[in-house]
Amino acid sequence: EKNIKNIGKPASFNKIIQEAIENKKWDILVQIDADTIPDSENLLIKLIEPITKNYGHTALTCGNILPLEPKNYIEKIAFIGIQDFYSEIIEEKGVKGIVNRCNGRAMAFNLNLIKELKLPENILDDDRYQFYWAVSNGYEVIFAPKAKIFYRLPSTLKDYIYQLARYKDSTAHKYFEKNIVKSL
Repeated sequence: EKNIKNIGKPASFNKIIQEAIENKKWDILVQIDADTIPDSENLLIKLIEPITKNYGHTALTCGNILPLEPKNYIEKIAFIGIQDFYSEIIEEKGVKGIVNRCNGRAMAFNLNLIKELKLPENILDDDRYQFYWAVSNGYEVIFAPKAKIFYRLPSTLKDYIYQLARYKDSTAHKYFEKNIVKSL
């Protein structure tokens, strides 16, 4: 359904989840950003496979988000920042490693397990909120490394600063117990 009035990503997500659960339309919901490029025709299979293998416990999966080759100076700066960030988290294992890789550009949700998930209206980091929600409710979150999807880095200074500010202003952790967030 076309979002004629821009109500924002969190409200749109909540509306889709509510409708899917009420109408029992789907078992799994896949969320992929429009400005991404899948690496293969099998992206959806690779993204939902961890849920189908452990249906009763896996609440969501996160795709392997990779930046496209930088084309201009700003993209090169952003690329260096991303490489530095990923070099730190690449060795992290378990839940701590997944939280930093879980990105809203490509996610799959087990609708039977996330019936109570409702995003706050003004949340900037909805993907991190979804992650914390699943973990705090005892569900499994799986990083699907074979579900590769590419995205373009910010190409203007304004976009790059905006992206950094959004990351800095992350608020998802405020909604969950400190011991859950601290352990991640």
